[in-house]
Amino acid sequence: MARRVKLKRTKGWQKPEGTVVVSRPGRWGNPIEVGGVRCLSTESTFVEEPVRDRATAVRFFREMLAYQIRPYPSERETTEHLRGKDLAC
Repeated sequence: MARRVKLKRTKGWQKPEGTVVVSRPGRWGNPIEVGGVRCLSTESTFVEEPVRDRATAVRFFREMLAYQIRPYPSERETTEHLRGKDLAC
């Protein structure tokens, strides 16, 4: 069973084998930061939405993934790559 590994900055600490880092700014991390803004545009409008809290950041990231905005991997790619691995953040 996969487990959560807490990243550490202590001297000599190494990430356990078989562990994937899923924190920002890596490939698997949520790029949307609390306190920032999300920009949306269409042919005729441009809107900036503030990211006020963690729940909003997670919601915006889920929306990005649902619309398969690249460079983020698809749900299938993510599942295949991360299944059974320990996740570090």
